Amino acid sequence: MELTGTFNSFPLRELLELMQQSSICGELEVIGQHGRGVILTRDGLVRHAEYSDKVGPEAVWLLFEESNAQFAVRDLRELSQETMVSDATSLCDEAEDRARSWSELRNFIPSDNAIPYIRNGAMPSQPLDSMAVAVARTINGEQSIRSIAERLIIEPIDVSRAIVRLIKAGVVAIIGVDPAKSLAAKVVVPASAPTPSPNLTPTLIPAKPAELVSAPLPAQPATQASSDVSRPNQGGLLGRLAQGPARR
Repeated sequence: MELTGTFNSFPLRELLELMQQSSICGELEVIGQHGRGVILTRDGLVRHAEYSDKVGPEAVWLLFEESNAQFAVRDLRELSQETMVSDATSLCDEAEDRARSWSELRNFIPSDNAIPYIRNGAMPSQPLDSMAVAVARTINGEQSIRSIAERLIIEPIDVSRAIVRLIKAGVVAIIGVDPAKSLAAKVVVPASAPTPSPNLTPTLIPAKPAELVSAPLPAQPATQASSDVSRPNQGGLLGRLAQGPARR
């Protein structure tokens, strides 16, 4: 048996639920914008998935972001890999929720392999919550969002949400993504946003009880290149963030 088509005519959820109901040992091959993906099922359960650089449930989540990928469903004699065991219905529920969240985040972040950096002379144009401050402290212009998530033991999607808040505040940008164009297209930055002072190097200070941060970030060292598109800020800001709130 082989069934072929596109997600426009046969959505991924319906394909997985059909494979679950028929309890086949089968392969769902997908050709999407990131290349070839595959989902394997047996006895009504999803047993393996891979797509792009993702394996397991994360591969399924990414496949749910595909709007019109090509697919082919085939019978298999036996499974070649088994990296997960999941009910198709619950897996689809979670994947659809993740896809909705990522569709908004990807306006600012290409993927969780993207590398964020602190912008030169960064000063927040809006208050920052404690999660955003914690994430900002780990940004060094070298680690990917996924690496930051592993270090903080937080889901990559939650780290990405915090980074989007930092991008909107004008504090962070993504390597390879022009921050000026990103902000101009998606974020309205208040005209009254503070400007860096050469004699002031304040520290992010979480306020109580709302845990918001509105203090300006320290200016980039004078020796740093002026362009913040290709040269991440790895200067004094990170050291000051690592020291925690300033003592009064």
